[in-house]
Amino acid sequence: MSSTDQGQLDVLWNTVNKGLSEEENALKIGRHQFNGGSWQEAVKWFAQAVGDNPWDLAAWRWREAAQAGLVTSEYQGYKDDVAAGVDALNNHEFERAEQLLTRHGIPALSGLAAEARCAACCKRGCG
Repeated sequence: MSSTDQGQLDVLWNTVNKGLSEEENALKIGRHQFNGGSWQEAVKWFAQAVGDNPWDLAAWRWREAAQAGLVTSEYQGYKDDVAAGVDALNNHEFERAEQLLTRHGIPALSGLAAEARCAACCKRGCG
């Protein structure tokens, strides 16, 4: 390998390492902002970490989560409704549980809501 080839390889190596280091720092800062509830700042940092690399799935997932945080700033209300819905389910208050679990239209809760709906129907003696 010629010294020119080695020099080009060294430049490439340094460029890649610098990019990875900057990406890692942006992810760390973004996660800190996200966990602190500063979603707008987190989105900026995660977008910077993704940069021109659409294959960086970790940065992409964090960025999407942060953007969802912006849209769902009522997260605490969701959390409270889910907790109350589970409590209602455990206390055999099935209609109330279904109402709480379907209020926000969160797909991940559809199983619990269906369980509440089925239990409410059985309690009423429906077919």
